[in-house]
Amino acid sequence: MVQTSTFGWVVGGLVLAVGMHPGQANVRAKDEEQIRALIAQRDAGTRLPTTPDRVLWMASFQKPIVGNETPTLRTHERGIENRVPNSEKAHTDVQRIVVSQSGDLAYEYSNGTIAFDLLDGRHISSPNSTLRVWQKQDGQWKQAAAFSITHYRD
Repeated sequence: MVQTSTFGWVVGGLVLAVGMHPGQANVRAKDEEQIRALIAQRDAGTRLPTTPDRVLWMASFQKPIVGNETPTLRTHERGIENRVPNSEKAHTDVQRIVVSQSGDLAYEYSNGTIAFDLLDGRHISSPNSTLRVWQKQDGQWKQAAAFSITHYRD
């Protein structure tokens, strides 16, 4: 009985120290699980839900795109214009997801791999890193911003 009581005091102290009660920890774990599920769906080919004013900057863009702007593509040997349509495959290895105390914002840092076929018959596979900002709207996590860069250089 003493061990249980001592354990309870230790857990209670830790929860107070980080400013979160046990229920909040469960909510944060569920939020992280939901974000991980969206990332897995993206890897399977489903488009991520995004906020209307999202900001994206990927290696294939010359500059960030905001909202529904049309991206200005970088043209180069591995550019989208030289890829076999629908050949892109992504694999994401989430390194960290941090959900804000308010529960409506989170950030994610991931490493991964992007692979695609080029029209000239070559297959390209390159490691990449991504930093994403997630925003919860109407109970659903949506990508609010992302910066992703492949590790290869032109």
